[in-house]
Amino acid sequence: MIDSYQIEIPPSSLKSQVVTTLLYVLQDEKYDSGFSVVLVLEQLRAVDALIQVLQHPNKWVRSRSAFALGKIKAFEAVDFVSQLLEDPDPVVQEAVQEALDMFKNHR
Repeated sequence: MIDSYQIEIPPSSLKSQVVTTLLYVLQDEKYDSGFSVVLVLEQLRAVDALIQVLQHPNKWVRSRSAFALGKIKAFEAVDFVSQLLEDPDPVVQEAVQEALDMFKNHR
């Protein structure tokens, strides 16, 4: 299956391996790929991984993860996303508000 970004979505057995590898890359400080990793996780609809990434130290990674969860309408993540309304960074707060608006507009 190919998504709107022309990324081929692997079968579910391979998907978990891909997600695990992406989370490893995200944690390795020698890579500056956080934003890109979150975009791929979004396309894979890897909700559990995106929820984990909400705690990432980089504000851009946290904000994109929150936005991605709203975009894919991962309603099971609303409580996790809502917790970031208290994030100290306004960039994250704004992305969280946008994500929460997406949840409200699609229920």
